[in-house]
Amino acid sequence: MQSTEQILTSTPGNTQLPTTSQTPSRVLVVEPHPTLRTVLVQRLRQDGHLAAAVGSAAEAIDLCREQSPDLLVSAEILEQNTAMRLAQQLGCPVIVLTARAGVEALVTLLDEGADDVLRKPFGLEELAARCRTLLKRGRIGLQEKVSVGPLEV
Repeated sequence: MQSTEQILTSTPGNTQLPTTSQTPSRVLVVEPHPTLRTVLVQRLRQDGHLAAAVGSAAEAIDLCREQSPDLLVSAEILEQNTAMRLAQQLGCPVIVLTARAGVEALVTLLDEGADDVLRKPFGLEELAARCRTLLKRGRIGLQEKVSVGPLEV
């Protein structure tokens, strides 16, 4: 079995990659519930993403020390952190998974900067479609990053 670090930096096994010339996207799932975490990663790998999963924000930060994911899929409330703060720390777009009811909760998360919000329970195909859309938007424009000291463009 591959380690989480290997999953973020290598091609997933037994998965057909997209037929485009683009490299697979790195998606990090942060979900405290182990079963849901496993199901989400398996579904994202079916789309050819390099998907990894952890159970806490601390694990996510530790995993992403050298390279941020292209997309974060995270439970709204994490131990000692939130999905929004974690996305800011990692510098990547985020799909927030929430159990809160009502439109006000969704609007608040979107106003706080969430790129998308899914209310639990949700369909795996809906999550996959929303990931594809956000990742497609991220690929528009420059395709590489240039770093000079603390400046990254």
